Amino acid sequence: MKYVIIERMGNEVPIIFPDFIPHDYFGVDENVISAGYCEVTWDYLDNDGERPCIKYKAFGKSTSLKLKSRPEDAKIIQHAFEFKV
Repeated sequence: MKYVIIERMGNEVPIIFPDFIPHDYFGVDENVISAGYCEVTWDYLDNDGERPCIKYKAFGKSTSLKLKSRPEDAKIIQHAFEFKV
């Protein structure tokens, strides 16, 4: 999957999308801060054995936007997709 981090109302917001969509599709009307690729994995063993532990990895770059992924991007994506019950 690909992603971009945009700035919206003072917040950094991730958008995740399929590989066949170019990064610059989001670069026209948005304030894109960073871009790259996103990998999602999960494992029951990393948590209490009952709930899945979902991990996000952000890496790479967008050649069309001339932006790289940042170390903090994975945490921003993680926070946006945390599901609290």
